[in-house]
Amino acid sequence: MNLKDRIYTECITVGTGNIRVGGVKDGFQDWTALNDGDDVYYCIVDDLAWEVGQGVYIADDNEVTREKVFSSSTGAKLVLDGLSTAFATYPADKAVIQDVNGHVILPEAVIQADTLNAERVNTPVIFTSAVLVDDDGDDEGIATALNVYTKPEVDELQRVQDVEIDQNAKDIIALEEELEAVVPAFDRGTWTHDAEATDLNSAPLESCYFIKDKDGGHAETYADTTQIYFNNIDAQTPPATHTFADVKVGQNVELFEELDDSFLLANITGMVKEDDYTKFIVDVLKSEGRPSFEVGAGGDIGTDTASIRSLDAGVRVKFFDLGGEVSLDGFMPKAGGTFTGEVKHKKDIIIEPTMPSRFVTIKNRYATNADGSDAGAGGTAFGINFDLDHGNSGYNQVKFTNRSGNILAVNGGSTPSAKYYGRITDKEHVVNKEYVDNSSLHTLHSAGNSFKFNSSSNAPNDNYFTTVSSLTSSNKEWHFKNLYDVTGASIQCKNYEATTGSILEIWEGQTLLVKTAIKDWKTSTRGNTSMMFNCAGYKPTVYGAVYLDTAKIYGIFLTNMKKK
Repeated sequence: MNLKDRIYTECITVGTGNIRVGGVKDGFQDWTALNDGDDVYYCIVDDLAWEVGQGVYIADDNEVTREKVFSSSTGAKLVLDGLSTAFATYPADKAVIQDVNGHVILPEAVIQADTLNAERVNTPVIFTSAVLVDDDGDDEGIATALNVYTKPEVDELQRVQDVEIDQNAKDIIALEEELEAVVPAFDRGTWTHDAEATDLNSAPLESCYFIKDKDGGHAETYADTTQIYFNNIDAQTPPATHTFADVKVGQNVELFEELDDSFLLANITGMVKEDDYTKFIVDVLKSEGRPSFEVGAGGDIGTDTASIRSLDAGVRVKFFDLGGEVSLDGFMPKAGGTFTGEVKHKKDIIIEPTMPSRFVTIKNRYATNADGSDAGAGGTAFGINFDLDHGNSGYNQVKFTNRSGNILAVNGGSTPSAKYYGRITDKEHVVNKEYVDNSSLHTLHSAGNSFKFNSSSNAPNDNYFTTVSSLTSSNKEWHFKNLYDVTGASIQCKNYEATTGSILEIWEGQTLLVKTAIKDWKTSTRGNTSMMFNCAGYKPTVYGAVYLDTAKIYGIFLTNMKKK
């Protein structure tokens, strides 16, 4: 909706069609002040008749549609004679006003309030079906007044719940794996709860199950369960078809909810197998919570909305037998004990110190004799051996890493080696081949290339050098962009740094013109692609009192340089 001041024109419309704009009244502006497609409120005056309504401005035709009439002197659209006038208005029914008591009246508004002020919402009752408040402006005050969550609070609650659901699912899977090692399953699968089933004596929906109580209705909680109906096709991806051929009366069934810690553990006392479903008659041994279902579910459930959860949550089901005696000899105790056999780890090992200790110590002791007595060092090495010979492939590794990547990787197999990726900044840090190679001292030189002197004060180009003075006996400052390494490849001088033993030599043919120790190696003041340096003394140590010539070719040596 676009409101503009002082729009007032002739209206040349004949009949009940759109407002066709005529001439602009003196002292007013045209409807062209609006944008094409703007909604607008209008008023038409035709002699003593009038019409107030809502329309849309059409720029190409300079017309205003008469979409909706709010009020008129005739109770309907005026039939115009081409001699009317039209102006932009603000209809009384749409106006927001402040009365003499300072109240804002909102006729026909969705929001209803006795009092609304900037500091609080002061009303005995607020009716709302849903409120979600953004976290900007004064929303925190609104959320407090309405006793609702802000959107960031809802998002955070959802995030926490998602994390808990994910962790619960992982815990359930880990627990099932532990139980599997002790009591193997005769059948297992995942089903979703068919809470809306109305015929509780027939098959649940495909991939679903439901539970019944002693009265034959939906069991509200797992504790009320007397019968469990499973469709023979489960909800796994891809779906699995179950015959339950290995499940027998006397075995146990467990149901784990994926959303939370709800579960059912029951003993099977009877079974009925049908073509598309199987019914289990059970006695509850232990339980917690209820199955997942949605609002409006059928049967005897669906009234306790405080604990309603999503229908999409699945239940993990396992059938097992505890009839025989279970041996725990091969399992690791939580504390104490000694292992004398092989231990296999197929999961992460988490090291978590407990304060005040900030380290978990793996202590290495002397070897022991067969009777457990201390064997002592015995003049030979003892300790922990990481055997990386499996597969003899060279890909077998022990790695030390952090969030930034590898620190140390030790390879076994046919190519045993250790690679260090960490920082090398301390005198006691481990070093690697790359560091050693880069730490070697290098000789940079002109390599027989045409290397010349440039007498300008600009930064040198490739295969040129510049100075402050062209007289070799008095010049103390040199600027170089490139030289060549031992392979003959051109290198940028900025990728190297001088050492305390770096020496500059400049030759003309077989004649030595300059030889001096250098200092103050730094980025050139003539350009950041070049480097500059000074002789170590007040003048070069060896020099010939000659002027450098821009036409001649010079041989350059820069020794004992270190690669950055």
